[in-house]
Amino acid sequence: MAENAKIITLPSQVKTKKSHLDSMRLIAQSTPFEDWDEILYRAGGEAGLCQSSYWGRVIKKMDKSIPFFIKVMRSNEITACCLIFKMFAYSREKRRRTSLFPYIEIHNGPVIICNRYAVPSIDFLLSWIVGFAKKNFAESINFGGFSPQSIFISSGEVIDTFKRHGFISRRWGTFLTDLSLDEDALFRSLRHSARKNIKKCKEENILVKKINNIDEYYEMFYKTYKASEEYYGRKCNPFSKIPYEEDKNKYYHYFIAQQINGSILATIGMYVFNRVATEIMSTLAPSALKQKIPAQDILHWEMMLEAKRLGCLKFDLAGVNPNPQTSKEAGIRRFKGKWGGDYIEYYTFKKDMNPFYIRDIAIPLKKTFSPFYKKIRELIVFMICH
Repeated sequence: MAENAKIITLPSQVKTKKSHLDSMRLIAQSTPFEDWDEILYRAGGEAGLCQSSYWGRVIKKMDKSIPFFIKVMRSNEITACCLIFKMFAYSREKRRRTSLFPYIEIHNGPVIICNRYAVPSIDFLLSWIVGFAKKNFAESINFGGFSPQSIFISSGEVIDTFKRHGFISRRWGTFLTDLSLDEDALFRSLRHSARKNIKKCKEENILVKKINNIDEYYEMFYKTYKASEEYYGRKCNPFSKIPYEEDKNKYYHYFIAQQINGSILATIGMYVFNRVATEIMSTLAPSALKQKIPAQDILHWEMMLEAKRLGCLKFDLAGVNPNPQTSKEAGIRRFKGKWGGDYIEYYTFKKDMNPFYIRDIAIPLKKTFSPFYKKIRELIVFMICH
């Protein structure tokens, strides 16, 4: 609470700002408004899970960050809303901060409620966020992009608005598969390689199991996921019960592929929000790689069918590089492109708040005192944060 009091200047923990711009005002608070999730549900494809009160609770607990739930208003009408986080670089493994200064993080936002006032709402919101970042000595502001189903993902006016506020844009892409098709039509929409691999897995009696509780999640899903990621030289976040325990609405669903003897071959998960399923945590176990079993194909197919049963209309394959720079990125794009989805591109945005510090102080200091720079920095952070 003490930390919040430093940031939110009014005793009520609510900050209101008025603007001459179409009589707009902004309300920001560190706890979700009572109608927050209902607003997101009504927004449909404009809103993703990473703008929900659930996400606010999870990231606050896991990364010791501070969420701010923001409404942009015109008169008494909500024109946009946005969940932002004041975050410090944080080691989940060591459970401590590793940076002196915070940064501002936003995903799937802002959420446009009134299309007519989209641009002025974004303009006003960005002015506030930039000012907020300056007051809190934030190093950067990072927008992960609008929800992939948003009608504003490639709007020239929106991109120009971000640029006017000093943001640099970067293109990113994903594939959205139409789940409104019936099962036969959906299967026919897949590329031949996907259909062939699904049939191969069925012939080899590869089973797909849905994870039912947190014990199964840890023993069967997480352990396999962690071991596989480490095998491929990738880092994996430490296990935490928080996302599972906070998930009262059953947004998340996890699956494994296994052989008849119980050997687990692959993992995949998805979260479901506003009738869109989004892929997460997919990996192939080394045993599947050695045996050349395309377990991810049967997992993707069965998970799409489960998403259909849950009422989802779209399946988001969760990101590809529009211009692959490595053979790995090219392979990811080929794999995600074979599931019958429409390819779309959207933009992420970043604003460097301390270019002078980074260019003229931090980088030269790091070069001069490397390899001691990291240890000195960690020592200073530890002394300040403890």
